Amino acid sequence: MHSFPIFHRFRTTFVALFAYSGIVGSFAFCNVASAADWNFSKQVALDTTFSDNINLSESNKESDVFASLTPGFVLQGTGRHLDVNLAYAPRLLYYLSESTNNRVDNNLQANATTRLYEDRLSVDFSASARQTFIDPFQARGDAANNTDNVQTTYSYAIAPLLRTSLGRYANASLGLEQSGIFYSEQGTDSYSYGANFELRSDSNYFGRLLWGLLAETERIEYDEGHNEFSSFSAILGYQLSRRLAVDLFAGYENNSYASANDTRGFLWGGGFSWTPTPRTSLRAEFEEHYFGTTSSVEFRHRRRRSVWSATYSRELTSARTQVDAIPVFNFETPFGDPTIPNVTQNQIIGVDNALPNSDVFIADRLNARYALEMRRGVLTANARYVHRDFSGSDNDQSAVQLGVDYTHQLSGKLSGLAALNWRQTDQSSSVISTDADRNEQLALRTGLRKNLSQHWNLDFSYQLQSGDDYTENRVTFGIAADW
Repeated sequence: MHSFPIFHRFRTTFVALFAYSGIVGSFAFCNVASAADWNFSKQVALDTTFSDNINLSESNKESDVFASLTPGFVLQGTGRHLDVNLAYAPRLLYYLSESTNNRVDNNLQANATTRLYEDRLSVDFSASARQTFIDPFQARGDAANNTDNVQTTYSYAIAPLLRTSLGRYANASLGLEQSGIFYSEQGTDSYSYGANFELRSDSNYFGRLLWGLLAETERIEYDEGHNEFSSFSAILGYQLSRRLAVDLFAGYENNSYASANDTRGFLWGGGFSWTPTPRTSLRAEFEEHYFGTTSSVEFRHRRRRSVWSATYSRELTSARTQVDAIPVFNFETPFGDPTIPNVTQNQIIGVDNALPNSDVFIADRLNARYALEMRRGVLTANARYVHRDFSGSDNDQSAVQLGVDYTHQLSGKLSGLAALNWRQTDQSSSVISTDADRNEQLALRTGLRKNLSQHWNLDFSYQLQSGDDYTENRVTFGIAADW
């Protein structure tokens, strides 16, 4: 194990810096908030649902009626020195027969950036709360089902960043980050302390030649033990044309985590960026590490009424790093336009999260999305895949999620919804897995929304959930308002 005593010696400095950033950020927030444009949206929904198999049992089916009250709000602010997107919606669940399952599910997505001192200093803050499966390989139903396999996962991060210019030759930045991940029921809570430094060439002086020096370090503390990651690299690139740039890099990394012994070595790789049109972009790179090869691809293409996007990555990571891979609420449409999210609608729980512990693994992750805007409707399709390879173990894990959603404006005051989602998890100790290692579910949902007035809507929906050994039918009536 390779230890970095710098974290022990300078932890007080870290705390002091973050406290200072918080104080500065608070004063700055008060000063710049009045100069920002603010929008405050309030939402509330009251639903009553009948389920014919609330516990998702194969033989002993139990029906139940439950009510859910979801008040929420969305706060958005945009200004020269401040950007804020905050959405919060607690969901209060009350079961008629199984009152012991009454609870409150918190859903939160908060993102804020404050820019100070002529944009040389910025402070990013984020926080989230969401429902996740405790064991995604035993995932059944959703958050409303009584399976004792759902919990709330909380996260936060604060990251001050200092930028400066070294004359006309280069630009430098120094960033710090402190974050935390917490689980309401089961899991290994953790804190992380990180720092990064970048020195990059200024194109006004070096023209098409690109160079840079990058260094980063992070310490993650768990209830028992810790992991450490540090690396240094140099990058050299060239802008071949206005549309194409290539780069190469090399460096050294020194890590420390329990699942492997030899965790340091040289790294090298390369990549390219291609932007044939303002609506199309592609970035691809590969890296060679002591544990093998990693790679990443980012693609986006937009037309007037449709957009394609896909990302692929293979990297060394952990469960805590993947918690916020998918936001709780989206403040942008699939087309990149700002929007006010509907915080009262039920959130789909993903099965691509890892078991909530301190394990380090190599993850292949693919996310793809397509959106089509039609004259009276919007069609979205998404695919998510993840495969985890645990170092020193024959245990592999994978998860696949596919979804299609379509909304259609039937008339001026009536709209319809149809959604189909399929998911599968696979956990095996051999290359060829058996059916017992797999867990599948298919969910179909259809619904209607009737606009009663400018602020009030009446909702009706039917949902079918079908798994390997269960089937559930749900009927929901509800009323929602926003103002």
